[in-house]
Amino acid sequence: MCQIIMILCINSMRMEFQSLESGDPEKKNIAELVKGLKDETASVREESVKKLEKMGPDAYGALGVLVELFKDPNMAVRNSASVAVARIGPRAVPVLCESLGNADDEVRASAAYALAVMGPSANRAVPLLIKTLEKDRNESVRGNVISALGAIGDEKAIPALIRTLRGDSSENIRSDAARVLGRFEKNAKEVVPALIAAINIEPKRHAFETVVDWSVVRFNGDELVAFWAVLSLSGFGFAEISPVLQVIKDPSFRGREFAIQALREFVRSYQQEKRQGDTTRSGDFTTRRESV
Repeated sequence: MCQIIMILCINSMRMEFQSLESGDPEKKNIAELVKGLKDETASVREESVKKLEKMGPDAYGALGVLVELFKDPNMAVRNSASVAVARIGPRAVPVLCESLGNADDEVRASAAYALAVMGPSANRAVPLLIKTLEKDRNESVRGNVISALGAIGDEKAIPALIRTLRGDSSENIRSDAARVLGRFEKNAKEVVPALIAAINIEPKRHAFETVVDWSVVRFNGDELVAFWAVLSLSGFGFAEISPVLQVIKDPSFRGREFAIQALREFVRSYQQEKRQGDTTRSGDFTTRRESV
């Protein structure tokens, strides 16, 4: 089925591109911009990409050429091309899914970035994104895939994100997973225990370890992972994070410092949201954040 959709998508792009030379002024404009995408000067290519980005779905006829720019040697051009493809919308998803299987690391990373920019409308890419997260060996690709799964917000990604948090070889990638898991506030029962475990703190135990004392803890984890785990947990409410707040009492300065920094960042971002009148969060989530 995916192959059929891909073939239909490619045929549609060919027909669209062939019509660019028609009498339609807008399509002629796209044809001119496509020429700019092939210019030897990076700034010219980037400028053409940004103009196509502003056209949104109407730039569909240039999709194939934009995806070719995922291999561009200039990072700014690659990133702009990803955004422009994302602005085309759901019709670009099959081509981006195909690009996730490309042998070139930059192409896969750019495709994942485009899906992240696209957000929820790229929902049908989730199964392939999960597969890529678990199989791809390139750290940049996995990082962009995690961002895409967070931006799309499909709860089917949670188990894969938790596995990544627990077992990825890269501290940066585990940190990315901790950061993104904080977006799934409706799945606290599944997410919160994983985030607490990722902080890797141990309570003091008394009397044959039958009594747990959270007033004294030891920090044994990776600082960057712990920072993002604490920051994510801050959004779930006081009841969930109260054991973690005890990290501030850790006799290790390093342990106290990452916890204080994370909570300070949480308070700063929350206050900023309130000043800006952010209405993107549910009322229940806002109440829990206020409790922190």
